[in-house]
Order: sequence, then structure tokens, then C-alpha cells
Amino acid sequence: MGQITSLFVPKVIRQVSDCLDRRELLRDLGIDPDGAVDPSRMVSSADFYSFLEKIARFEFKAPWNRWNVIRTTLAVMASLILVVLCLRR
Repeated sequence: MGQITSLFVPKVIRQVSDCLDRRELLRDLGIDPDGAVDPSRMVSSADFYSFLEKIARFEFKAPWNRWNVIRTTLAVMASLILVVLCLRR
């Protein structure tokens, strides 16, 4: 199992939405939220990627998903119209 320096964790935490509990995210990784950043502290890669997944699940914007559904529907409809027009000839 790989190790990742804990220096990356505060950099990611600074970019996280204010709606997430940053202190809890740090505690989940075994990092003291009130402590200083320790460059020698390592976090397992599995824990770090789990940490990123938690953030990604929360930060995912539902409007983007709706837009993708609308865009895909319109693309399918346009393709069907083109096929029908080509077959009419």
C-alpha cells in the first residue's frame, strides 16, 4: 500500500466547500485539525483516495447532471431527425 505526504491534505481542504466539515475530514485521516502541518506525517493512499471521493460526492453539482441529460436527449432527437430525413430521399 502506498503512502502520500499529509502536505497535500491541507491544500485540498482549502478548496473544499464551506458546507463540508473540514475538521471531520481531517480527523478521518488521523490528522489533528488544530495541529501544525507535519511534512513527515504520511497518509495511506487508500485513505487519501477515500478522502477525495467523499469530497467529490459532495461537491458534484446536480445542475451539471441535469444539463447532461437535456443535452443527450436533444442530441438523440437531432440524430433521429437526420436519419428520418436521409431515409426520405
